[in-house]
Formats: sequence, structure tokens, C-alpha cells
Amino acid sequence: DDKGERVIYLRSQEVATLDGHLLVVGIKRNISNKKPLEDTIKEAEDQDALIIADHPLIPAIRGGLGREKVIEHKNRLHALETNAQATNMFGIFSFGLFKQKPNNELVYRLGEEVGLPIVANSDLHMSYLSWLPYFHGNLDVLGIAYNEFDTLSNDSSKWVNEIKHIIKNNKFRRHHDYVSGLHLFKWQVPLLISNLINKVKK
Repeated sequence: DDKGERVIYLRSQEVATLDGHLLVVGIKRNISNKKPLEDTIKEAEDQDALIIADHPLIPAIRGGLGREKVIEHKNRLHALETNAQATNMFGIFSFGLFKQKPNNELVYRLGEEVGLPIVANSDLHMSYLSWLPYFHGNLDVLGIAYNEFDTLSNDSSKWVNEIKHIIKNNKFRRHHDYVSGLHLFKWQVPLLISNLINKVKK
């Protein structure tokens, strides 16, 4: 735009490993889910991707790697994620009484402990019941949390490595807010229904 600002797009994927979720940014091809964490990290490294432990401290049943796995793999991760939709440390949904913030505060502490930077993320997904009028997914939270970088070259082939360097040196700005309890209800109910249906099919 007139200010010289731009939005860039990098092919990315949230991968569900057998040990928790990873966000891989700048991949050239998709990575299969349900593989051991070690294999997933290796495949992401082979693609020279940015590797982020997304929502690492939410309950494992919802995809958190957990403290021990983060510590074990800290030298192969580029960052940890604070999440606009993360529930609190007890895994209770936020209905206006419980806030997501405590979980993310723990992520900041873990980042300081293991020497990993923190990035913000809205955790945007489409709803599993998006065909219903009310459960339309969560496109409305697009941009509620994002990261702002001052300098990237015009060579898109360099962007992933440039972003790795910027994040490693904390030379960026995080913009973070939290979704409402109502929004979590609209997003989590379809997810729980989908998981239940899958279990019944098995």
C-alpha cells in the first residue's frame, strides 16, 4: 500500500503428530499427520520450514506437545506459540468466567526457560459444521493475533529463512487478543461432535 506495508502468504500446515501439534511454515509439500514427532520434525527440516510448537501447553488431548517434549526438542524448534483460542491451564472452556490468558502466560515462562521466542497466532480454522448457519467456523477471528515484521526482501525464496532470523532475534512485534467464550463454544462444539462421530465410526 501507500505506506509500503504488505501481507505475505507462505504455505503452512498444522501437523497433528502422535505427540502433539506442530505448525510448519514455508513448506513445499504437505506433511502427513499421525507420525512420531521426531519423524515430523525431520520432514519439516528437510523442507527448511519454520517449526513452531503451537499451543504447546494446552491439554494433550487437544494437541499440546507439553512441557517435557518442548524441552526435549528445544534445539529443533524455532518458536513457541501463544494462541488466541487457548484455554486456561485446566483445560476449561472460556465462557466469560475463565480466560485463555493464563495458559499463554505459562508459554511465555516456558519460552524464557528454554530460550525460544514467542509468536502470536489466531489459530484460524474452518468449522467442522460450517454447513450449519450458526457454526460458520472462525473466519471472524482472522487477524485477532498476528506478527509484524519490518524488513523482508523482495525475493520470496528467502522469506522463510529471513523470518527465522527475525524471530530468533526477537526483531518483530506481536499483536495479540483473545476470542470470546461464545466464540469458543461455536468452535469447540463442532470439534467435539466431529471427534465423537469419528470414534463411533471406529
